[in-house]
This record gives sequence, structure tokens and C-alpha cells, in this order.
Amino acid sequence: MIDWLTLSQFFAGSDIYEKSKFDGLGLDKQICAIGRVVAICRYMNKKEVQRRLENTITGIEGLLKTIANDPDIIKITSKWTTKPDFEADHKKFFKKLYDNGFDNGVKRLNDYARRVQKTDEYKALKDDDKRKWAVDNVVRALIVPGGGKYCPNGRLGIPVPDDGDDDN
Repeated sequence: MIDWLTLSQFFAGSDIYEKSKFDGLGLDKQICAIGRVVAICRYMNKKEVQRRLENTITGIEGLLKTIANDPDIIKITSKWTTKPDFEADHKKFFKKLYDNGFDNGVKRLNDYARRVQKTDEYKALKDDDKRKWAVDNVVRALIVPGGGKYCPNGRLGIPVPDDGDDDN
């Protein structure tokens, strides 16, 4: 089951767990916290989830196209210096939000994984302790460019018009 608060923080670009909150968790709970972020990455990378997102975007864009062709909206936007393309603007906004969410997820996972290995609880584990072996495997899998197998840099497969403006 997806933790919707963690999901919203993932895509908002915020720290999913405040440093003091994460660092205050025991080793097992830190690994569970990492697991929640990994679950979001894997869920959002599923083809079916991406297909549904693309269908939602298509539906919203159809509505935006209808709004843009409404005579009352045309009256308002005709006074603007540039006519907005609601459909293209929404597509760019959503794609940027989605892509930035994955960038944030990878960044946070790398940070959390490194912090786990700095805890006193981790340092106290003996080399032959199975928990240490398990934590090391998780950390090694996360601290790789692009998020590794647990959180590959997901990208929504929708074409976005290139207007040369990277800020939108």
C-alpha cells in the first residue's frame, strides 16, 4: 500500500523525512522508511500506473482545450500579450513535476542510505551479523547513479512541446 503523505512529499521535492526525525529512528525503522520511498519509486514506474497517468493527462488536456476555445476565455486571453496554450503548459508542468519527483526520490534515498551507515546502531553491528549484511546490500543498491534497481530515474513517457523555456 502506498503512503500518500510520503508520495506527496516525494513529488513536492521536499525532504520526505526531516533529518532529525529520520536520524531518531532505530536502524530497522530507518530501513522501513527507505522501503516506503522505494515502494513509491517502483509503483510509479509500473507501466499500468504510467498508462493511467497518461490517460488522466489526456483527459485534463481535452478539458483545457475546451476551455481555451470557450468564447468567454478567448475574450480574457485576447488581452494578454501571448495567448496561453493551456494544454501544452499543463503537459510541461506535469512532466516537470513527475521528473523532479524521481530526482528528489533518488537524492533522498542516497542521503538516507548514507546516514544509516553513520548511526551508532549500525556501527555496533558485528561483521558477521546478518542485519549488517542486509543493510550493506540495501545501501550498495541505493548509492548508485540514477537510483539503481530500487528507484530508477523514472520518466513519464509523454511528449512535451519544446518552446526553449526550461522553466515551465
